Amino acid sequence: MQTSLQHGFRSRGVGASEMARGLPSGGGWVVAALVLALGSPAEAQIIHKFYAEVIEQDVTYKVEGCDGSFNLATLFLYHDLQSKPDKDTPVDNSKVVSGCATAPPLGHPWTMPWLNVPIGLYQSYLRFGTKALGPIAGPLEVCVGPDVRIKSFSLEKDGANLTYVVKICNEGSMDAKKFRVGFWPNRQSSPPMVDMGVVFKGIKNLPAYTCYDANGDGEEDELRVAGGLRPNGDFVAWARIDSGDYVVECRENNNTPAPITYIMRNPDLYVSKFEAQVSGSTVTYTVEVCNKGAADVPKFFIDVYFDRPKRAPTYGEPGDLVKPVFNLAQKKCKTLTYTRPNTPKKSYTSYAIIDTDDFISEPDEGNNFSLALTVNVGVTGPGPGPTDPDCIDQDGDGFGVGPGCLGVPDCDDNNKEIFPKAQEKCGDTIDNDCDLTVDDGCPGVDCEDKDGDGFGVGPDCAIQDYNDNDPDVYPWAPPEKQGEGKGWVDKDGDGWGVGPGWQGVPDCNDRDPKQHPGVGKEKCGDGKDNDCDFTVDDGCPGVECVDKDGDGWGIGADCAMPDPDDENPDVYPFSQCVDADKDGYGVGKGCTKIPDCDDTDAQVSPGQQEVCGDNKDNDCDMTVDDGCPGVDCKDGDGDSFGVGADCVLADCDDNDKNVYPWAKETCGDNKDDNCNGIADDGCPGRECVDRDADGFGVGRGCPGPQDCDDFNFKTKPGAEEICGDAIDNDCDTVPDDGCKNSSFDGDGDGKPAGGGVDGQPDCDDGDPTIGPGLPEICGDGIDNNCNLTIDDGCPGVACTDGDGDGWGVGADCKIEDCDDNDKDVHPWATEACGDGKDNDCDGTTDDGCPGVDCIDKDGDGWGVGTACAKADCNDDDAGTHPWMTEICGDGKDNDCDGSIDEGCLVCEDKDGDGHGIGPKCTSWDCNDNDAKSYPGAEETCDLKDNNCDGVVPPAETDCALDDQACSCDVEAGRPAPVVTFYLLLALGFVLRWALIRRRRRARR
Repeated sequence: MQTSLQHGFRSRGVGASEMARGLPSGGGWVVAALVLALGSPAEAQIIHKFYAEVIEQDVTYKVEGCDGSFNLATLFLYHDLQSKPDKDTPVDNSKVVSGCATAPPLGHPWTMPWLNVPIGLYQSYLRFGTKALGPIAGPLEVCVGPDVRIKSFSLEKDGANLTYVVKICNEGSMDAKKFRVGFWPNRQSSPPMVDMGVVFKGIKNLPAYTCYDANGDGEEDELRVAGGLRPNGDFVAWARIDSGDYVVECRENNNTPAPITYIMRNPDLYVSKFEAQVSGSTVTYTVEVCNKGAADVPKFFIDVYFDRPKRAPTYGEPGDLVKPVFNLAQKKCKTLTYTRPNTPKKSYTSYAIIDTDDFISEPDEGNNFSLALTVNVGVTGPGPGPTDPDCIDQDGDGFGVGPGCLGVPDCDDNNKEIFPKAQEKCGDTIDNDCDLTVDDGCPGVDCEDKDGDGFGVGPDCAIQDYNDNDPDVYPWAPPEKQGEGKGWVDKDGDGWGVGPGWQGVPDCNDRDPKQHPGVGKEKCGDGKDNDCDFTVDDGCPGVECVDKDGDGWGIGADCAMPDPDDENPDVYPFSQCVDADKDGYGVGKGCTKIPDCDDTDAQVSPGQQEVCGDNKDNDCDMTVDDGCPGVDCKDGDGDSFGVGADCVLADCDDNDKNVYPWAKETCGDNKDDNCNGIADDGCPGRECVDRDADGFGVGRGCPGPQDCDDFNFKTKPGAEEICGDAIDNDCDTVPDDGCKNSSFDGDGDGKPAGGGVDGQPDCDDGDPTIGPGLPEICGDGIDNNCNLTIDDGCPGVACTDGDGDGWGVGADCKIEDCDDNDKDVHPWATEACGDGKDNDCDGTTDDGCPGVDCIDKDGDGWGVGTACAKADCNDDDAGTHPWMTEICGDGKDNDCDGSIDEGCLVCEDKDGDGHGIGPKCTSWDCNDNDAKSYPGAEETCDLKDNNCDGVVPPAETDCALDDQACSCDVEAGRPAPVVTFYLLLALGFVLRWALIRRRRRARR
């Protein structure tokens, strides 16, 4: 059964009557109508109506009225004022009129144009008569640009399935292109503008003055977005149009409607036990099923599958044995047994699934599957190990990828011709059999597999077979068969590897250094899984797979492998925390406490007492024998980290035991709890996250320069550039700068990058559509030809290249060609000695040539010397020169203009409440789009953290949406007096009704 919850919205005063019957399909839009009057009766000058028609960015003001004296009179127009004009207010436009102006078809209004108006919301006024006297009309609200809003918002529940239903409109004068409608299933406060939503729907275009029309029939349609399965509980759902803030609108404050409270009460079945007993050839399976949900289940089925060795069964697949279960109450369990007689001798991989027909709607259907159960009938040995849903086979070749897969993973899960033990095709440069070696077994490749297990030995083998005489011993074999070595390789040098010994997310393309886990933002539309989460274009418009916690894995209908907990960046597929010595501290990316520095020794772990003289770091603070005689490293607050000259990793506040390296950041305390140099990183309002704990983060709230790879500790601002790795290690936007012999072409566009490139290097070596001299693609918002100007040569951009060398002249050119009639003269050109020309446009002729004292040592095109017309301000840093873009927060004059960090954000206060976001802000606003939310503000009943302490008072959750029927001052969970009154009143009606019925029965 479906239920519906909704909010209705009345149209605003702007065009209210037109909105009620649907927006017009074309033409101009009447923004507002004001029927006003009249100065003094003696003037007899009357304004009947003052309104505006807006098409795109052109406004036509229209006036209907009369000059009763039939003498010449003047209309004075004021485009944008905060209050009524007076005699001294400057006039934006005026018009001399006489007689009367009426509406069509009988007449024509007076008109006054305002063309090419910037996008915005304007408050206009009109005075009729003189500047000092005469009636005033206004204010008239004029919207120029898109204006998208949610007209209605409702929810539909079908069991545990939630569907968001909205009607959306664009009430503005311009089309709204490429935006999203985002939804949040449970938040205690309004979502921030930059948040795209837990789920969202991309809209390519919503024309001006129209509502969403799915089928083009001219009728307004609902937009329905699947919210997925929801857990049991009480929740508050939100919706926002233009989530992510992609569209520049005339209004930005009307994108979020009121939230909706809703309740989920559904059953939740799970397999609590799946066992088997073997007696001769008879197998008896035992399945215990429990209902941990909030509703009873009248009937369902449990299917048992005898043998599925290659893959687990899926929903809808019938089992070998099926039994029904009747009337399983909430918080109860039932046990069933299944018997299979005369079972042939072999090792079986068995499974059990609850409700494979999917009759029951549950909040968590992933726990309806058992793990694989190995059943050995008449054979010995471990048999195949378990698999689980964290193993996906996208190409259907029987081999998958994911942390739940056993054995050799599929090295290309989008090509069913490539899988472990496939036939190697010589000369195709592909690893067909997934042993990490290309063309093994082919002529000229010294890597031979003797035992037929898919892995060989030889100098050309990327990874060696541990025992090539035993087919049961090979990489990725069961642990007891892997032998001594557990190897891995990183063939492309990007820091991410593959192999049975690799810990964490494997590299999904170990031949491309630009494609690996943690690469950052997915490159939309390139058809690649850039970040190795098995999903192509996740986070891009139209792809419902969004990463909320920044761990590289998201949730949504289009995620190939969802994040099991998208609120915790330490939990994701492949994350793990292994505690081998059982001392309560482990190692792995899934660990939430300080990592164990020796997980083979139970006497070594964080918090242990240091044993002097044993040459061990017993307490895992990276310092041996700290606190012992002769070692200058003392812990003053008892958090295991100290201060002193001998401390390897020092405590940044040794008087506070809650502040130390690896501590969890406490939001709102304005302390650097984890000693990474950033206070409150990762907290609301701070907008700075340092995922790799290298002291540099990403986000507009970071105090220093941005980390260009926040998943790699070795890549950060100021790091040493590693020549030949094709990576921008020091985050100055130039990979391998200063490396004279480094030249590489990572994207295959024929435009190399690196410090050894003669001339201009590729400005983005990960995108084949970007490179020096490549054609500019109009409207894509990208500098395709690496001349620092976007869309040069395109309509509306004043930057034209006359000689075809990729550099132009004009007001919009970031860097101009110094001779646009000579294609051999342009920025980054090679200087031709003795030709009398400034070939490279640095102001110096023949720089770098014999006898000319202007030498470029760092290879950035700019030198130093007495002959340099304009010198490089730092000729030891290829990331610093006059054509460089300023890098905010690094403390350098990157563009050699004499100023540091010009144009950079210092502290931005969007909502004008005196608190903002930025590296120089003295206090951090946790919601800089709401002037009522800031540090120290008073809490109000709005389901928001008004005072920025990280907590929404429980009383707000109980009563903020209760139509003013309670106060936020009451204790959490306790109804306010008004609510209590209505409850007592309702109880009185019930008792009176019961008494009347009793009397009627007595009369009978």
